[in-house]
Amino acid sequence: MVTNEMLFKTLVRACAHLRREPEQKPDGTGRMTLKARGFGSILDVLTRHDGMTQAEIATTLDMRQQSVSESLEKLEKNGYIRREQSEENRRKALIYVTEEGREMQKELKARRDQMADAYFSCLSDQEKDTLFIILSKLSEKGSCR
Repeated sequence: MVTNEMLFKTLVRACAHLRREPEQKPDGTGRMTLKARGFGSILDVLTRHDGMTQAEIATTLDMRQQSVSESLEKLEKNGYIRREQSEENRRKALIYVTEEGREMQKELKARRDQMADAYFSCLSDQEKDTLFIILSKLSEKGSCR
């Protein structure tokens, strides 16, 4: 019989495999590598909802404000986003994806799709459906308490 401890250890091991995304190698121009968590997610959100504030991004992605701030600084430094002062509220900065950022987001999404296809290729469609239901249930509440 499978114990809760066995399930937990297996889930942690599976998550570790997912985190081992191949690092984008520097292209010789001093550009950052996009291995850090959150960069792809931030570009994804901004591509769909351009002109968000830092607080809106943090809320949408369920990330700490400080983490979002650090990621945005790096994204801006590398030309993937730009900040503009809100005309309605001068205290707010609205964040927009640059064309270079849109291209990077497409590349990151293609890599994630390729990795997902490879990672889940060993599962049947029925197993994928079951896994999705289970993981959604665990994600929804953080646990089954």
